[in-house]
Amino acid sequence: MRLISQNGNVDIPYDKAILLHAQDYVMARVGDKEYLMGEYSSMEKSYRVMVMLRDCYLGKDCGYHTEHGVCYHSRNDFETKSFKFPDDSEVEV
Repeated sequence: MRLISQNGNVDIPYDKAILLHAQDYVMARVGDKEYLMGEYSSMEKSYRVMVMLRDCYLGKDCGYHTEHGVCYHSRNDFETKSFKFPDDSEVEV
């Protein structure tokens, strides 16, 4: 699965990243580099995004679908997923 930052500037593989929920933002650490993946108006919203990400990874309905940024791409019987961190206004707590 690919992780795409809120602003679209970062695109990293989920299996190479360590995700950090820190107050009102979500960071990803890949090796010795850190990336801001999403910034939110409250700690509850940033936590909700982490739950949405886990649900997407596990194939559960996270309530955040293709039109909002969770994309499913099929190619030659191989399916990959990507999760784009939602804007603050798209997250309900």
